[in-house]
Amino acid sequence: MTVTTHYIDEDWELHSKVLCFSYVPPSYSGAILLEKLLTLLREWGIERKIFSITLDNASYNDSMVDIWRNAPSVRSSLLCDGQFFHVCCGAHVLNLLVHEGLKVIGGSLHNIREAVKYTGKKVRQDVATRWNSTYLMLEDAIFFECAFSHLKLINHNFVTCPSSKDWARDTKDEAISSMAKAMLKKFEKYWKCYSVVLYFAVILYSHYKLHLLEFFYSKLDMDDHVEFVQGIREKLYALFDKYVTSMSKDDRFTSSTSQGNIGDDIDEYDTFERKHFGSQSTKSQLDLYLEENRLDRKKFLDLNVLDYQKTHSHRY
Repeated sequence: MTVTTHYIDEDWELHSKVLCFSYVPPSYSGAILLEKLLTLLREWGIERKIFSITLDNASYNDSMVDIWRNAPSVRSSLLCDGQFFHVCCGAHVLNLLVHEGLKVIGGSLHNIREAVKYTGKKVRQDVATRWNSTYLMLEDAIFFECAFSHLKLINHNFVTCPSSKDWARDTKDEAISSMAKAMLKKFEKYWKCYSVVLYFAVILYSHYKLHLLEFFYSKLDMDDHVEFVQGIREKLYALFDKYVTSMSKDDRFTSSTSQGNIGDDIDEYDTFERKHFGSQSTKSQLDLYLEENRLDRKKFLDLNVLDYQKTHSHRY
């Protein structure tokens, strides 16, 4: 099991650190994996500081997340009751989609793979969990098609040589259509498991905000695409409100533990003003961000989002 943490420090720098690389013997279960993971997180003191976790789509991972969401020791630390906690691994989903399509030529692919294995390190071999490695293997193998045929003539032990049928790159509409249908069926299965957090990332990109979501979902022929994007907006505001509430609690704690400091009278005046005259602005920081003009995408091609947010942190 490998655990990698991603976080942004106080200087708005993104970091990725490998916390653990350890062997977990089978058989796997959600409870066993959670116990090991929480033990590791407690060692680092971050078991109550996890916003989301990205996992592949194994059933024991789903079980682990369900148990985690209901664990009394950490449940209260999950924002919005863990609504944004579980993120499906996009790379793993893509790998599943491609391999579902490759099943259409599974027999030929198996024969070519066995031939590549026979040659040892002469040709790149693929890895089951990396769909692009299968593409690279086929790319190399096709280049050496004649060499494989020649090897069969001079080496009678080479019994895994692909046939002419295996080498035929079938580009008929039927074959392509079968691949596409198989991949679409798998895609639709995982489409329902989309991660809202990824939409938030797009919205917080100052070039696009909500407009990019509205554009792409309007192209998907969805009758309810307007309502769908509105739902994403509402979930973003729910998360924002949760953070506002959390920060307000921290501010009250800081205020209650700083008696006698210079500025207490001014702080008391701020409280008086809000009570009797209301806030100077009825719009939240998120309102202001979404309503202001977007950055010109062409003028800011190399925009570093974190640098931009750091520079404008005094505004929102």
